[in-house]
Amino acid sequence: MIETKTKISDSPVKIDLSKPFTAEDVRAMIRSVRDDRTWRLVITYAGLAYLCDCDEVRHRQPPKIREYPLGVQYGDPRLAADRKLRIERDQKLLDERSDLVFVAFESFFHGNGYVGSKAAQDDRWVENVYQDLCQKWPRAAGPSNAVLGPLPDGL
Repeated sequence: MIETKTKISDSPVKIDLSKPFTAEDVRAMIRSVRDDRTWRLVITYAGLAYLCDCDEVRHRQPPKIREYPLGVQYGDPRLAADRKLRIERDQKLLDERSDLVFVAFESFFHGNGYVGSKAAQDDRWVENVYQDLCQKWPRAAGPSNAVLGPLPDGL
């Protein structure tokens, strides 16, 4: 089991994507935090979606497979080997239902109205976030927790 570096966020609202959820659940999650800092929407390997501080995301990533301090060229055989190892690691974390971050969406910079009570009133925004969650978790985790297709960047 890969150990979590820090405890899971104290975000007041988390959505379990393995159970049915609605746009109203997403609205409650968006409303649950204030627009006073930069937030990121994340999904853990366990299928929990929540808003967390950007610093938390950095500390809750699974370990990198390999560092490339001098960069890497297209076609480098190490990339294929690393991808295979990353898929195996991700499958193990999915099976364990780890609380590490599997998918991290783009940042919601403070003061831009992406979170908070005003953002939760924007039906179109809530629906966009709802659709993103509906599409990203099943696609990333697969119908039977099998990793399908390309993995999210940075994982």
